[in-house]
Amino acid sequence: MANSRFSSQKRRAQLTEAAIRLIVTEGVGALSTRRLARDLKLSSGAFFRHFKTLDEVLESVVERMVMELSAAMPAAAASPLDRL
Repeated sequence: MANSRFSSQKRRAQLTEAAIRLIVTEGVGALSTRRLARDLKLSSGAFFRHFKTLDEVLESVVERMVMELSAAMPAAAASPLDRL
């Protein structure tokens, strides 16, 4: 099956998700640009159209985790009991 073309924003999200899955299942040591490209059936060069470095991918992973954690936190205005 041919790889579909996605917007850069969607492809970045896919690469971030793939990085999270890889980190969760195999650890951060298994993370590489080549592995992410292979997992999404991209060429190695296609990866670099969306992220310049592996560090940028890790920054995206951290941003995503911060958003997830922030969304799970109760509102600051909630009562202490509700916040627990």
